[in-house]
Amino acid sequence: MSITSTLLLPEHYYHIYNHGNASDNLFRNDDNYNYFLNRYGFYINSFADTYAYCLLPNHFHFVIQIKSEKDLMEQVKIKNMKIEESVTDTLSDFTNQQFSNLFNAYSKAFNKMYNRNGKLFRLPFKRKELDNDTYLLKAIHYVHANAVHHEFVKEMIDWKYSSIHAYLSDKQSAIRRNKVLDLLGGINGFNIYHQQSIDVKYKIEMDF
Repeated sequence: MSITSTLLLPEHYYHIYNHGNASDNLFRNDDNYNYFLNRYGFYINSFADTYAYCLLPNHFHFVIQIKSEKDLMEQVKIKNMKIEESVTDTLSDFTNQQFSNLFNAYSKAFNKMYNRNGKLFRLPFKRKELDNDTYLLKAIHYVHANAVHHEFVKEMIDWKYSSIHAYLSDKQSAIRRNKVLDLLGGINGFNIYHQQSIDVKYKIEMDF
């Protein structure tokens, strides 16, 4: 199954990513980044937990876990969406629609702000299942290192729009960091893990 047709299944982990259409940037200033994160929370937090993210001028990455089937069905009913004979089809339609709503809402606001017309995001958005904890950690590391990888900054912490700041802070956060910190043995293990180079195989799979 391709990275654009993979179903988003309950309780599974995924690396979600997308790019601006053609050579377009998705974010031009701080207001754009903040508005996108706000809309992301509005549309996505109801059906997925977020473990990592990084927003760069022309693309973004998220690592998420889809919530349980029960939680998803509750959201489907709240939003009065059509329930298919197949529960899998129903939930897949629901999750894809929420991402579509996110992209449409952001695109409309962005186009209005910059007197722009046309498609902003490449479609369909890409997604890759992370089927074990090792792969999950590689994805999170890749996401946090993305601004360094693309040479926007020299250190991960220097990039403002990344969830790495949530991991290095004691403040309450929507980022689900406890599982990751537990897997890595706490914040010291997290820091050591993030000092390594990006896994070459994973980089090849994920680079645009």
